[in-house]
Amino acid sequence: MAMWWKSSPPIAAPVPGYEALTKTGRARAAQRRLARSARREEFLRLGRELVSHALHRYGHELAETQLKDAAERLGKHDAEDLFIAVGEGALKPSAVAVAAFPGLEERVRKDQGRKPMQAEKAKLYVKGGDLTPGVVLHFAECCTPIPGDRIVGVQAPGKGVEVHTIDCETLAGLGDVEWINLAWTQTALSRTLAVGRIIATVENKRGVLADLCRIIAENEGDILNIRMAKRTTDFFDMIFDVEVADARHLTNILAAMRASKAVKEADRVKG
Repeated sequence: MAMWWKSSPPIAAPVPGYEALTKTGRARAAQRRLARSARREEFLRLGRELVSHALHRYGHELAETQLKDAAERLGKHDAEDLFIAVGEGALKPSAVAVAAFPGLEERVRKDQGRKPMQAEKAKLYVKGGDLTPGVVLHFAECCTPIPGDRIVGVQAPGKGVEVHTIDCETLAGLGDVEWINLAWTQTALSRTLAVGRIIATVENKRGVLADLCRIIAENEGDILNIRMAKRTTDFFDMIFDVEVADARHLTNILAAMRASKAVKEADRVKG
């Protein structure tokens, strides 16, 4: 698919450490405006790409879609503000598709029949024959288990049972603590969505971020949050929080990202 927006002139990014190099308040303010402008432009490109793929998934093309009314329905001034909101993660691309074509609402709802997991309702998602009736369950923050992971439980004084992935590094430091064999309930495996975190090291060049988001969207992952962790002259690290059906779904997204020539590494982050 042609990406016509790539032909637009690039916006110069501020030089790292620029504030230490500029001496006047006017110069520093100009650099900050440049940084905000570059960030806005990146979100604009990203949001346009995500909306384009959402529309294509439901049989429509962005170039043939009038988004003015959709923007108004979603409380945005125009299509550009709509794209930026999607790029920032404030709106889901599917919400834009429904706003543009209300007849898609039922189809989108069926696609989104799964509901986000709620940490405080762990007992709906985890089961185990050795669990004491009435025991309180918590998902461990050190390994952030998601449905499909192999899981075990560990008794935590005053907290009930903590649910860990079988390969959690914290377990190795607990000594002779007895593990409780656990499994995911059918509700967790077939009716929920979980958040997986990905860190990707990619080439520092124009269009890479939009390409990664396209890959995630094509593999039916919903991006909830994006942030830059580290940037050098040649590469930068991006962290994506992605809503997925289960661990296998996350693994498939990782495999698709690693297949991109612009991606040096892509891994799941636990904890």
